[in-house]
Amino acid sequence: MQNLAEIILNPDGSIYHLHLKPEEIADIIITVGDQGRVDKVAAFFDHVKIIRQNREFRTATGTYRGRAMTVISTGIGTDNVDIVFNEIDILANVLLPERIAHPFPKSLIICRMGTSGAILPEIPVGTLLVSAEAWGIDGLHSGYDFGELTLVRPGVYAYSAASDAELLDLFVKDGFKMGNTLTTSGFYGPQGRSVRIPTTLEWIKTGGGFISEKNLANLEMETAGIYALSKILGHRAVSLNAILANRITGEFSTNPDRVMEEVIQRGLEVLSRI
Repeated sequence: MQNLAEIILNPDGSIYHLHLKPEEIADIIITVGDQGRVDKVAAFFDHVKIIRQNREFRTATGTYRGRAMTVISTGIGTDNVDIVFNEIDILANVLLPERIAHPFPKSLIICRMGTSGAILPEIPVGTLLVSAEAWGIDGLHSGYDFGELTLVRPGVYAYSAASDAELLDLFVKDGFKMGNTLTTSGFYGPQGRSVRIPTTLEWIKTGGGFISEKNLANLEMETAGIYALSKILGHRAVSLNAILANRITGEFSTNPDRVMEEVIQRGLEVLSRI
């Protein structure tokens, strides 16, 4: 059931949070967490025609090797992913400002380019990893029907969703390592870190239990939400991860910018050939 009356527009007709209009996004959407990374991606574009920012949502639309693309910052976490994905879907599949369902709905290609930490000792820092499947313990499932939930620990439930199979294959063929991803709701306690407050999720760092059962290779804070929402909305999604740390071995990247830049460059090349 659609309730298009729920769509909120700004006085200029743009969508509420992103401040974008339908003609200002491309059919290939790159998402990054850090708004500063938008300009780093757009620096590789042949031409940039739109730069827009509202709150943590910064957008650049242009072309790379002649292919139209949009890069947009989601901010950190699946709560922000919820906002961005609903609003880019509205821009693609609803006629505005009339709020009428588009007669020719689009299936967008969505590619996350972000940082991540490995939770398998054999994955070295500097690895470029593409998420085949993602398991979310971030709580986004409380707002949607993502299907059957898995009990991970008392009070901790996980949902799961997979990447687009064709996109996954393209990145694996380009040399990205394939792995399954754990998406959490935060960076400290929710990822098993204890600083001044004990965490209840120490098991994330043990490599056993749910981690080994689902063969989870890395953890971050957006991918499961991206995959689950894309599946419901009919979009094709893939998540690229720059592995900057290994939580098991304690290794950290000495040049994180270089690793992230490699993800961006190689990601753009693959996307331009789709």
